[in-house]
Amino acid sequence: IGGMIFISVFGYQKGNPLLLATPFDPDGNACGESPGFKEYPYIYFVRPSSEYLFQTVCVKQCPNWNDEKDKPKSVECKPNSKVKKCEDSIGLDTVSYTHLRAHE
Repeated sequence: IGGMIFISVFGYQKGNPLLLATPFDPDGNACGESPGFKEYPYIYFVRPSSEYLFQTVCVKQCPNWNDEKDKPKSVECKPNSKVKKCEDSIGLDTVSYTHLRAHE
């Protein structure tokens, strides 16, 4: 137990525990935390399923709509190695979407 306490205290003092709750894109950038990503605090799962689990992108705001006619055509995002362009890669054609907020 003493070793676990030492490791916990050491990790807390030397590390950043907030990163444990921060979403990361496929390139390892922390949404809302990494340089150049401060304005993109949310992670968007392009197609939320197990085969597309790593096809995520940091976004400024999560897509949200009440009616099919209100559905956005694109999302403001920070492209990465999996999602090269936000305009045609974000999968808004799917009805379901998932998002996580970086720590608040």
